[in-house]
Amino acid sequence: MQRRIMENHKKHVGQSPAEADLNLLETARRCELYGMKMHPAKDHDGVPLNLAVAHMGIAVFQGITRINTFSWAKIRKISFKRKRFLIKLHPENYVYHKDTVEFFFEGRNECKNFWKKCVENHGFFRCTAVQNVQRRKARVLSRGSSFRYSGKTQKQIIEFVRDNYVKRQTFQR
Repeated sequence: MQRRIMENHKKHVGQSPAEADLNLLETARRCELYGMKMHPAKDHDGVPLNLAVAHMGIAVFQGITRINTFSWAKIRKISFKRKRFLIKLHPENYVYHKDTVEFFFEGRNECKNFWKKCVENHGFFRCTAVQNVQRRKARVLSRGSSFRYSGKTQKQIIEFVRDNYVKRQTFQR
């Protein structure tokens, strides 16, 4: 493997750092599973599956084969109750289907962590801006989680880079 890496490395001699970065990003973009972390879960029949969060939505895998994708546009709400992860879909008038899909995780913490990743990814890739909501005092008995995405969105970052672009000086390695 090291020999193959050295041979491929020689093919890229003479590229600028920007070209090398662009080629790396292009290669990563073509890899279907790049950047996806699999989270083991089960469906309502007890079939072991893997769930992953991506820029387009929530992907469902059996092994490493993608069997379904719930796009952000079709998802109405995501929630969790103990070990159950729920995806509520927008109703479609022309096709009969379940409007809620349920997955079961090994434990509550795994389920909550996956839900948080979903909230963060949806906030980053789909929202135009994120509102900072003032936190209320912690109550003794609370219902549900108050987790909210608080970072910049993809759109905000693109606009920031476009507005603050500064031509960098070229350099040699």
